[in-house]
Amino acid sequence: MKNHFLYLFICLLPNILFCQEIISGNYGEGLHIAYNNETHQITGFYENYTGWDESTNSAQFSCVFYIEGFITDKESKIMTYYLNDRTNSVIEGTLAIKTNQSISIVLKSEPKGCWNVEHFTEEPVPFELEKKSNWTALKYITTLKSYFHKDKSKESQLKSYLIKGAIIYVEKTEENWAFCSYIGKNNKITTGWLKITDLN
Repeated sequence: MKNHFLYLFICLLPNILFCQEIISGNYGEGLHIAYNNETHQITGFYENYTGWDESTNSAQFSCVFYIEGFITDKESKIMTYYLNDRTNSVIEGTLAIKTNQSISIVLKSEPKGCWNVEHFTEEPVPFELEKKSNWTALKYITTLKSYFHKDKSKESQLKSYLIKGAIIYVEKTEENWAFCSYIGKNNKITTGWLKITDLN
């Protein structure tokens, strides 16, 4: 019996040492991460810009991509792609856990536009947690319009809606609904229930 428990401890030891859980939240430098500790799925969104064009009053260069994967070890495989283009723009990479509040990301090739913003191929890019959140997933709208609902019913539809490609932050899912928030202009936050069928 003693040897049996020793064997079990040795088998579980790698998971204890390496499979740390990531904290959901804002990791700064344009990275938002959500981790579901029940499914071990990680989803995220990176959005950063550089250079300012006064003639257009906008940034000259952009680096934007969606992240998804499963945390299986200290270093886990992820895939990144442009919103609504999972078929043609997938780039594989690795997400490494330093601590539960510190991670790094390295990709096999540079996403379009990222070379002028952040290099993800030369060496792992470090990120530190700046603000903790209770997100279980980051999703995006896949339908032309997705209306917010006051509760989990079609009859409670509100006037506010999101369009295809909008990023939302899921806090919980129940039945066929997701309770989530959307961060709009001037950091205005809209919350409510969305149909899961409207999300990726």
